[in-house]
Amino acid sequence: MEEMLLENEKENEDITSFTHALRANIKINYDLNTLMKSEFVYDVDKEMINEHISDQEYLDIYRKRCETRIIKMKIIYKLYEGVEELTLNEKRYLNEWVKDLMSSKSRNLLNLRDSMV
Repeated sequence: MEEMLLENEKENEDITSFTHALRANIKINYDLNTLMKSEFVYDVDKEMINEHISDQEYLDIYRKRCETRIIKMKIIYKLYEGVEELTLNEKRYLNEWVKDLMSSKSRNLLNLRDSMV
């Protein structure tokens, strides 16, 4: 046991080792409320607390949103990087997506995400 303690002490005294020279514990002060979009789930997703929507219906809506998000992110990534040409289906989707966004005057963050769902 004494050998282990002596070895540990030698490691901690080694001035060439960044691992042991730097403080291992860092104290971070934060306000959890400022890190969250909202403290209420229903502020973000109204369907989650809607008693008229079954669990299966909610999961279906959520799956559709996820699928459209993946498609949109792939298109945005390709356009941003400029490395790949959009496929014919992606070009059609992008045109319809832009038309859908431009056609509605009452867009907000909640219904904007549902464009093309």
